[in-house]
Amino acid sequence: MSKCEQMVLDLTYLEAQGMSQFRLNLMHHSKHTEITYAGSIKYWLKGHNPIAGSDNDNHVSRIRYVAKGYANKDGRLSDLIREALKQWPLR
Repeated sequence: MSKCEQMVLDLTYLEAQGMSQFRLNLMHHSKHTEITYAGSIKYWLKGHNPIAGSDNDNHVSRIRYVAKGYANKDGRLSDLIREALKQWPLR
């Protein structure tokens, strides 16, 4: 599965679990643009595979970490987000 496909699944899962758009934006690298689930899913459906180490790649890693952790019941969303931001800090 490509990172784009996984990102769409992770975003869809997190939205279905009730993760707020505010929390979604906490993990996004651009603080100048407010993102939505619909807009993010549309972006990733276009097949924008991120370059390793790029802001988009780190964003994908943060979302994957939170979605996987929450699905595995590894913690609360707030804790998983905090851990993801420590591991893949915003620039």
